[in-house]
Amino acid sequence: MYKIIFTKKVFIIGGTMKAATTSVFMYLNAHPQICGSSVKETTFFGDQFTGNWDIDINKYSSYFKKCSSDVDYIMEASTGYLHNGIKVAQRIHSMLPDVKLLFILREPVDRLYSYYNHMISKLVKDFDRTVSFNEYVEKCFEYSNNGINSVQSKLNHMHYAALQYGRYANYINEYLQIFPREQIKIMFYENLETNPKKFMHQLCNFLGINAHLYDNYEFTRANETFDSKIKIIHKAALYINKKLEPYLRNNQSIKNKITNAYKYINKNNACVIPMSESTKLLLQKYYEKSNSELASIVSTNDLPGWVDLQRKYPSHEEHIMNK
Repeated sequence: MYKIIFTKKVFIIGGTMKAATTSVFMYLNAHPQICGSSVKETTFFGDQFTGNWDIDINKYSSYFKKCSSDVDYIMEASTGYLHNGIKVAQRIHSMLPDVKLLFILREPVDRLYSYYNHMISKLVKDFDRTVSFNEYVEKCFEYSNNGINSVQSKLNHMHYAALQYGRYANYINEYLQIFPREQIKIMFYENLETNPKKFMHQLCNFLGINAHLYDNYEFTRANETFDSKIKIIHKAALYINKKLEPYLRNNQSIKNKITNAYKYINKNNACVIPMSESTKLLLQKYYEKSNSELASIVSTNDLPGWVDLQRKYPSHEEHIMNK
């Protein structure tokens, strides 16, 4: 049952949450040389890995049952792999030492803001939707400095830790302790937004697969964050989407039609309240050192402004928020 793990190359998108990992997974899943997992985020190396070879190989292989012998790569995308750092890196290496890894990074202030709005829109039970973004950031810093008793809060500690997850250099360096540099590709959300065709060509070159599929490809955004008019309908829609994910992953055109129809019916077009200027500056200062370290790690000529230290740090308004 698990022979495919040994006969195919494995590609894992680690990325960070709200950095278009779902979109890239969808684009690659359309490529004839790649087969994506039945569930995009298997989270296998985070919460299912046991250390027992036979159990782990069989369990991981179960996500790729539908993959044919014709593909070159099998692929999954679990955003939590990045901020779990060396622990997950060691687990992946123990089972898949030749794996290729992609980390998609997004300007960390925008990412945190988008994460907050995503939690609000998804009606996450352990996320306090009465807290404003500015209040949320205050609580994140309190957690970072002193810790917060999660029993006394409506928010799971993971949501507070989202602030620290934007210090990408720390986690990338941990992966580089385990994997050779040539097995890791670091790319940026902003470059995908600006030129998706170029982004996918670069990624195909890294994987050694045909890039021409994306010459005339219609790039549509997946997993877009949006607020809903009627919450109970949205809650039901999220549940149905999760249950039908294996089917919808294999029928992307049908999923797109359903999603567009649903947005037309239940999308709330009210403007999102922006973060305060003081909160923006506080976060930019917090991430400044990590961004500088990241610039020394990444070897590419098309760094976005927040990484390229020779450019002015971009203002909050220069980014498209709430993706």
